[in-house]
Amino acid sequence: VGRMRDEPFDLAVLMTDSFLSALVAWRGAARRRVGYVGQGRGLLLTDRLHPQRWNGRRVQEPMVDYYSRLAETVGCPAESRQLELHTTEADRQAADAAWRDLGLRDDGRVIALNTSGVHGSARLWPVEHFGLLARRIVATLDHDVLVTCGPKERRVAREVVRHGGSNRVFSMADQPLGIGVAKACIAKCRLMVSNDSGPRHIAAALGKPVVTLFGPMLPVWSENPTQQASNLYVDLDCIGCNKQTCPLGHHRCMRELSVDMVYHAMIRLMESTARVAA
Repeated sequence: VGRMRDEPFDLAVLMTDSFLSALVAWRGAARRRVGYVGQGRGLLLTDRLHPQRWNGRRVQEPMVDYYSRLAETVGCPAESRQLELHTTEADRQAADAAWRDLGLRDDGRVIALNTSGVHGSARLWPVEHFGLLARRIVATLDHDVLVTCGPKERRVAREVVRHGGSNRVFSMADQPLGIGVAKACIAKCRLMVSNDSGPRHIAAALGKPVVTLFGPMLPVWSENPTQQASNLYVDLDCIGCNKQTCPLGHHRCMRELSVDMVYHAMIRLMESTARVAA
């Protein structure tokens, strides 16, 4: 608050919906305070936006639309919801080197599996399921499988390869890691199957079809109509709990997402994107 008062701000755009963020902007004397009403903070805002409601209840909506309305309220022009991401020549060369080192096929028939997730175990599909899916892809689809990972996920990536039980299942666990090479590797793949975590957004922004496995988070929050996507979840009473660990202890939302369900969703997405490309 003191820093805001020292150099008075003309505008505060509140991306979070908390009361505290609005209080800080108000006490910091920002001349214009733009945000969504809720949690009793409406009187602290100069520009009040209202979440969508139906029969008096708030309607969940894609965050891309939710935040775009904030930007448009302060004068930003309406823009396409299309995600875009690019790779550098150095990153592409690093990905090519990883391909050669691993022995991955270079005809585009590679499917990426993203097993990572930094927001708790509740969002993670079981490692054994990923391994069985990898084995099935190799056995029935004539594709290689690449398990992506970050520095803290090398062990899990190796476990997926072990459960995959095939010399056509590879991982990045022993390759140079970084966001640039990760992007370039994903760009070389045909499709990604992913937990609800960051790499799936990278794949979508690179124009790749993505099958996402949801549990504690509702798919609607991260939907984008421009993506080639299949969002899977099990219809349970507790779906969308938004917890980092399963509060009921059974983790059914992810365990009951069967390998068969994910495999067939992947096939349908591959077929639909192939028709569009044709």
